[in-house]
Amino acid sequence: MRRSFNLGTDSAWKANPQKTNYEEAFVYFVHVFPNYKRLDYDNRGRKFVIDALRFVGVIKDDNWRNIQLSERGVLSRTGASRVEVFVCDVKDKSLLIEHIDLFHVKTL
Repeated sequence: MRRSFNLGTDSAWKANPQKTNYEEAFVYFVHVFPNYKRLDYDNRGRKFVIDALRFVGVIKDDNWRNIQLSERGVLSRTGASRVEVFVCDVKDKSLLIEHIDLFHVKTL
């Protein structure tokens, strides 16, 4: 599973023309659930995602001094389950959450 996350993150990173590395990163997980069935956040590969972000160089380190984490769940309009991950500088975390809540969540 770890290899799959690393390869997927690496492919997305290479396709991104604006590569940004964060000394102090805010990582925001949006868990898209297919229904209202009880599901837990912690069973969705969060550790592997964070490790993959470190592996490709998006974040400097994944220790508590270098990253802050937040998560939210939303119901999928299509019934598709997935996790979307957003990363920004710690000082921009409020703007990121506001933008995602206002514009992105409605389209899931």
